[in-house]
Amino acid sequence: MYFQILVLMSEGYGRSLFSEKHFPHDRQLLPPFTTTMSLGSFFSFPASSAFFDRKKDDGVIDNPNVELVNRNLWSTFLECGTEMIITKKGRRMFPLVKLKLSGLDKNSNYTIIMEMISVDKLRYKFWNGNWIVAGVGEHHPLPTCFVHPQSPRSGEWWMTDGVDFKMAKLSNNPFNNDGHIVLNSMHRYNPRFHIVRADSSGQPILASLKTFSFKETEFIAVTAYQNDVVTKCKIDNNPFAKGFRNIDTVRKRKMNQIISTPPASEDEEPEVKRTKSEIEAVMFSDPKVPQMSLQLISQWQEALLSTIVQIPITNQKSSSERKSGFGVVDLLGSS
Repeated sequence: MYFQILVLMSEGYGRSLFSEKHFPHDRQLLPPFTTTMSLGSFFSFPASSAFFDRKKDDGVIDNPNVELVNRNLWSTFLECGTEMIITKKGRRMFPLVKLKLSGLDKNSNYTIIMEMISVDKLRYKFWNGNWIVAGVGEHHPLPTCFVHPQSPRSGEWWMTDGVDFKMAKLSNNPFNNDGHIVLNSMHRYNPRFHIVRADSSGQPILASLKTFSFKETEFIAVTAYQNDVVTKCKIDNNPFAKGFRNIDTVRKRKMNQIISTPPASEDEEPEVKRTKSEIEAVMFSDPKVPQMSLQLISQWQEALLSTIVQIPITNQKSSSERKSGFGVVDLLGSS
């Protein structure tokens, strides 16, 4: 059964997760948590408004555990300060969150939830290669949760296939109706992952709720990448960004080919790709007037004047001379 969960945050602070190299002035710390937490929760069901007792238990004995599969990739980004793009339409995360689950009861159903938690109450800016505090952060009334679309599934299914959150999108539009995770730009976040067992009707058993988190997955939300190192790291590791790899080398190679290799014919003449500034310069430059011989201009003037004023055209050549060639007067006709 589909449901939305809004988890109320606990108070208190633990150790910061970002390296001091990129946050030298960091004084705000991450709220503490253990692998098992009792969180007060509010559930909203489309078919029922009943509030379920958080102490209810079905007697199933399990010991859920979560492992970050691509930990090394996340650690690479953590070294330079991970940034995640947020847009109004929503943007997928990279690196993706990939989890391996164990210790679940094979026959019980489980729901997996990703919750974005604000690391602190500050706003940041990127300055001279470092993230520094820029002021007090914007108020974020409720943490945003993303319920994995495959939920609920059996423990055996989760442990076999694992979990990834490739369908989750980050947005800065609080009015979106697409279920995106809404974040504030230039704020720091770290995802938590909740595992809750569901009964036979799909309703969550709150007493089974357990929470996990990883220091490597902390990031800062941005509307455009601030750190060039992060941009390069994303291009190098994201398979969907292969078109941006070695782009400077490719451009230089193409330019050298155009300069050194003559075209085989006029039809095969290569066209050099213009930059935006070059295109604008052409668009807003004075239009070039095609050159015309003085003799042809004189013929046009005489011909037009004769048709408007209806005066004979002077300095005409003899009929024999005119028949040997073709002039503008022949186009307009004689009087």
